[in-house]
Amino acid sequence: MSRCSLTFDRSVYIKYRFVGNVNADGVVHHKLSHSIRGRFLRFVPLDWNPSGWVGLRVEVYGCAYKSDVADFDGRSSLLYRFNQKSMSTVKDVISLRFKSRQAEGVLLHGEGQRGNYITLELHRARLALYLNLDDTRLRFSSGRVAVTLSSLLDDQHWHSVLIERFNKQVNLTVDTHTQHFRTKGEGDSLEVDYELSFGGIPLPGKPGTFLRKNFHGCMENLYYNGINIIDLAKRRKPQIYSVGNVTFSCSEPQLVSTTFLSSSSSFLSLPATLSASGGFAVRFQFRTWNPDGLLLSTRLALEPQRLELQISNSRLRLTHHMSAQQKEEVSTGHRVNDGLWHSASLSSRGLQVTMTLDNEPSSTMELGDHMEAGDSLYFGGCPSLNVSGCENPTLAFQGCMRLFSINSQPMDLNLVHQGRLGDYKELQFDTCGIHDRCLPNFCEHGGQCSQSWSCFYCDCSGTGYTGATCHNSIYEASCEAYRLTGSSSGYFSIDPDGSGPLAPTLVYCNMTENKVWTVVTHNSTDPVRVQGSTLQKPYIMKFNYSASPEQLLALVSGSEQCQQEVMYSCRKSRLFNTRGELGKSVSLISTFLVVYIVDTMDEEVMQAGSKGFIGCLSSVQFNHMAPLKAALLNRASSLVSVRGHLVESNCGALADSTIFHSQSGEESRMYSEYTVFLWTMSSNILILYTVNTEAGIEFSVYRFFHCHNDGSQGNVAHCFMSVPCPQTNDRSMM
Repeated sequence: MSRCSLTFDRSVYIKYRFVGNVNADGVVHHKLSHSIRGRFLRFVPLDWNPSGWVGLRVEVYGCAYKSDVADFDGRSSLLYRFNQKSMSTVKDVISLRFKSRQAEGVLLHGEGQRGNYITLELHRARLALYLNLDDTRLRFSSGRVAVTLSSLLDDQHWHSVLIERFNKQVNLTVDTHTQHFRTKGEGDSLEVDYELSFGGIPLPGKPGTFLRKNFHGCMENLYYNGINIIDLAKRRKPQIYSVGNVTFSCSEPQLVSTTFLSSSSSFLSLPATLSASGGFAVRFQFRTWNPDGLLLSTRLALEPQRLELQISNSRLRLTHHMSAQQKEEVSTGHRVNDGLWHSASLSSRGLQVTMTLDNEPSSTMELGDHMEAGDSLYFGGCPSLNVSGCENPTLAFQGCMRLFSINSQPMDLNLVHQGRLGDYKELQFDTCGIHDRCLPNFCEHGGQCSQSWSCFYCDCSGTGYTGATCHNSIYEASCEAYRLTGSSSGYFSIDPDGSGPLAPTLVYCNMTENKVWTVVTHNSTDPVRVQGSTLQKPYIMKFNYSASPEQLLALVSGSEQCQQEVMYSCRKSRLFNTRGELGKSVSLISTFLVVYIVDTMDEEVMQAGSKGFIGCLSSVQFNHMAPLKAALLNRASSLVSVRGHLVESNCGALADSTIFHSQSGEESRMYSEYTVFLWTMSSNILILYTVNTEAGIEFSVYRFFHCHNDGSQGNVAHCFMSVPCPQTNDRSMM
C-alpha cells in the first residue's frame, strides 16, 4: 500500500491524503467532494508499498467548466449598451478573470452626466478602481482617488476580480485579497449613461480613438449584474458593439522569460551575430527590485576595451572602459528597480553608441574609433572563470529578462535551455520568479516599505517608531515616565498605547512637586462673546483638541484624575428662562455638569435639578467666593446651602460608579437620578455640560434662568470640573 499527498497551489495551500493501490495492476479512484481551481498540482509520496516496487502513476480528470473568453489586442473594446438612456443601480456585482501582457490598460469604464463614474484599470501592474456617486465636483477635478490592490498583475497569469457594491459600501477582491471601502459622492445609486465599455474608453464620435491606454490581454467569464457580456458578444446580440478586433480565443504569445537567481554567479552567454551594416544592436527587457546589478557586458574588438550596461543606484548606466584607468559613462532613467518591465537597447553606428530606456530620449556616447562587439555577450553577470572582457562591477543581476534580440535577430531561450545555444548558470527558464514582498505591507504605523529581490525594508522616518517593522515607539508612554528620566516641565510627545495603533500626541507635561499633570490643549482658550442664544438655536462651541478621541481615551485610562477648567463671566446679562430636558452624554471623557444656584432656590430650580451630577468638583470660585469650600467646612452662611449628598473625596472612590442604567434598561454613561448638590446665592442658575461627538467636542450652555447684578465688574464663575478615572499605578494627571 502507498500513500500520496496532493496539494493545490492557490497561495493558500489545500492538502488531501490518498491511499494508493496494493498491487501492480489495481486502480484506485478518489473523487474530490468539491471542484477546485488551481494553477499548480503537486503530488508528494508519503510512503511506498514495502513489498512492491517504487513507482507512481497518476491521472487527473477535470470537471465541467464554462469558459467565455475575449482577446483584446490593445486597440479594441466591447460596448454594452443599455435599453434605456441611463442605468441607475444601488447594487452592483461585476466579476471577471484576466491576464495581461502589459502593466497599463482599462478593463471597464462607465460614466453619467451627474458626475457618476466607475473605472477599473491596470496602472503600473496594480489594479485601480475609481468609483464616485453623484458628485459632479470630483468628475472634473484632478483629485480622483483610486482604491488600488495587488501588484505584478502583468505576469501573464490568470487573475480573478470581483466588485460588490451596495449603496456606498464596496468590496474589491483581487485573487485572495479583499479591500472594503466607502465610495465618494452624495448619493447611493450609480447612474451610468448609455453604455459600459470593456477593454478601453472610446472617444465619442471618433471610432478607434481611445481616451486612455487600452487593455492588451484576455478576459474570461465577464459578468455585469448577472449578464454574460462575452457570451452576448459571441452571439452578436444587438446590446453589444465591438470596436476594433476582438476575438474569442486567448492567444498565447511567445514571451519566454528567464529568472536570474544568484547575485554572484548567474549569467547568460549569447553569441554576437554579425551585422550587415557593421557595429552591433542589442535589445532586451528586464524587471527587478535590486538597485544595482550588471545587465550586459561585452568585450570590444579593440582590446582591452569593453562595454558595460548596469543598474547603478536605481539608474541605467553605460560605461565604456578604454583601459584599466580610463573610462567614460552616461546614465538615464529613474527607479528602474520598481519591479516593472523595462526595455533597454544598445546600438553603435559609426563613432557613436546609443543607449535607450523605454520611451525616454536616447543617451549618446562619442567613440574614438569604430566599435564592434566581441564573440559573446554576457547578460546578468560573468562566468566564475577568468573570462577576458567580463567583470562583475559590484553585483550580478537578480531579476527577470526576456525578448532578447541581437542585431535584429530574436534569441530563442528554449534553445539555450536545451544546450543548443550559448551558455548559462543559475537560471530558471520559462518563468519570472519575481515576488512583491511589500504585499501585504508588514511595516507598521505608516512606515514605507521598500524591497530587494530577497527581502524587504521599512523606512520609519517621521513615524515616531523604530525597529525592523516600525513597531517600537521612540516616545515615553506618559508624562510620569518623562519625569522619571529627569525631565522638567515642557512639551513632550507621548505614546500612551506604546506599540499599539494610536499615533503619538503632543502634550504639555507640568511637573509639580507632588503630581505630574498632562495638559491636552485645544483651540478655544480665548474668551468668546455669546449673543442671541436661545433654546431652539443654542450657541455651540466645538473644541478641537490636539489629541483624537481615541488618544484621549487612552490618556484617561492611564491617569488617576482628569479635570478641565471652564470660566464663565457675564455682565448685565439676561438669558432665556425656558425649561428644557437635560441631554444625555455620549462620552465619559468630556462630559461634566456644573450647577450654580444663587440666593434662593425656587420650585422651578428644584425641578430642574431632578437629574444631577455624579463626579468631582474642585477650586470652585464665584465672585471671589469659595462656596464649595464653605460647604465642606460646614461654615454657617445664609448664602450657601447643600441639598443631597456632598462629601470630600480624592475622586478615586467614584472610579467604579460611572456606569448607570437608562430608563430603557440599556447600559450607558449618564447623569444620576438625584441631585448631588446645589448652592444658592442670589437668584441665578447656570448649568454647563459638554458632549463628545464625531465632529468634535461640543460645549453648550444648557440653562440660564436669569443673571444680573448691580456692579460693573459682572459675575464671574470659575471652577475645575473633574471626571473620575480608573485607578492605575501611574501618577499622571490630566
